[in-house]
Amino acid sequence: MTIFYLAVLLGIAYFAILPRPESHFRTVAKTLPIVFLCVFAALSGAWALVVAALALSAVGDALISRSGELAFKLGLWAFLIVLLIYATVFYQAGDADIFMAAPWRWTGAAALLVAGIFLLRILWKPTGPLAPAIASYIAAMLAMGLMSLTMPSPFVFIGAVAFLISDALIALETFLLKDEGQKKIASYAVWAFYFLAQCILTLSLVYL
Repeated sequence: MTIFYLAVLLGIAYFAILPRPESHFRTVAKTLPIVFLCVFAALSGAWALVVAALALSAVGDALISRSGELAFKLGLWAFLIVLLIYATVFYQAGDADIFMAAPWRWTGAAALLVAGIFLLRILWKPTGPLAPAIASYIAAMLAMGLMSLTMPSPFVFIGAVAFLISDALIALETFLLKDEGQKKIASYAVWAFYFLAQCILTLSLVYL
């Protein structure tokens, strides 16, 4: 668990580095906590898909930490694959009977669908030519969120929702928010939800 705790400390420390201008140091500081989570998962004997999701998340973090449309698009693709990998893990390890037996899971599924439709609606025009790609990404978000509801532990769903909130906040920060103060607050919230999600999912999935 030492490596996991070190990842947590690095993730918390990144809050102090987050507002700094773009730099290689800032990129490394952002990716290192996820790299340590990946190493922890690998050493703990986690499924290869879980390790792959964390490794690709680190790549996506590095890309999104850099400016430019190409880096953003590549980062978007990286995290699209991450969502699909997590959805696959949940599908393989989950149980549909668990979903059917618990009413709160139906409510969670309905809430996810409503949130996904709402997010697509408010982003469709502002994203312009990227709208189809954003729609595909939201579909992957929903797949990951819905499949998490088939997992026995409710913590998997909590981790998935935190992940999806961070993605939604990134979209809002990128395409809708204009005020720099609001963007700064959003960037802190993105990291908080994202890193919390990765920690929860890592601990929940590492011993499958």
